[in-house]
Amino acid sequence: MTSARDSEALEDAIRGRGAFRRFKSLVFDLGLEDEWHRFRGGALEAMLADWMDSERIEYDD
Repeated sequence: MTSARDSEALEDAIRGRGAFRRFKSLVFDLGLEDEWHRFRGGALEAMLADWMDSERIEYDD
């Protein structure tokens, strides 16, 4: 769980040029790598499931 301060820092990190590098660095510095990977994996799975549904492609949940 992140603090309000950490959340604000992460939000600031994703703005402007070099955002991806800054975000990754801050995630590492805050010790949030595992949490980030779980979130990202879940978000990607949900997006893929939505797309497959929209294309009427069958899959196992």
